[in-house]
Amino acid sequence: GPNPDSYIIELSPLMLKHVKTLNADVAVVLNSYTPLINGAVPEEMENRSLTRIFNGAQNSVVNRDDEFCAKTNGVQSVVTFGLDAPPSDCDYGILEDADGRWFARGHEKLIRTDSCSLFGRHNDRNILAALAVLEALGCQLEDIISHICNFKALKYRCNYIGSWNGVRWINDSKSDNANSTQTAVKSAGENAVLITGGITTGLDFAHFGPDLIRSLRACVVFGQDAHKIGKYFAEHVKTIYVENLYDGVCEASKQAQPGDSVVFSPGCESHDMFTDFLHRGEVFTKAVVYHHS
Repeated sequence: GPNPDSYIIELSPLMLKHVKTLNADVAVVLNSYTPLINGAVPEEMENRSLTRIFNGAQNSVVNRDDEFCAKTNGVQSVVTFGLDAPPSDCDYGILEDADGRWFARGHEKLIRTDSCSLFGRHNDRNILAALAVLEALGCQLEDIISHICNFKALKYRCNYIGSWNGVRWINDSKSDNANSTQTAVKSAGENAVLITGGITTGLDFAHFGPDLIRSLRACVVFGQDAHKIGKYFAEHVKTIYVENLYDGVCEASKQAQPGDSVVFSPGCESHDMFTDFLHRGEVFTKAVVYHHS
């Protein structure tokens, strides 16, 4: 087939640690990430490696909502994205008016956020970053807006299942570490009910933070390491332990109120009760539908 116009390369901090000059057409950092493993920050995962992606880049795209990413001193041709109003006509963000909430470039409204099928604030940032990257590559934004609106999330990555009695149900079975669960909770907004649990992976729940936990309506915990996980939540929010995922759905339904979201984001490996995250996600969806039938 024909040669592609561009190659998209995803690089971790560990990979970037060995990079000197990448010379990318567009370099983008979506977010920084400092995992805790047994209370320590692994040297190979330090965020300072992230900045190497900008070495020799013609265009740079950064997340202004992330404190570390915003510190890009000396980086050339920077375009920012974030969930607030764009600070300049070159930046991307969110505008709100009487007609709704919009993805925007500067003062230009591009897409109503509710016209996109992706769920969550983290995906709002992903869409804004994609718009910035595509513009830097020379794409006409009007040509790609329909593709962004119609883009579907990969299976069990914060997928919206449906709403019953005014409560939204979200399936994030792919989540196998506490950091991804943290992202899902932030994306759901206030008064979410979290269902989590399984086998912890060493990236524990201790760095959730009391404020984020208190934003939850309740936390429902199941699986092999339920009590190990639940201790981080129980001090700050109502925490319920259940024997299996169906019981978790029933309990979450009792705790949720109209306007809430129930977020299934295990933050753990699935092998204590399921074949893999796909099996786990399928069981959750079936349990939700059966409970409301």
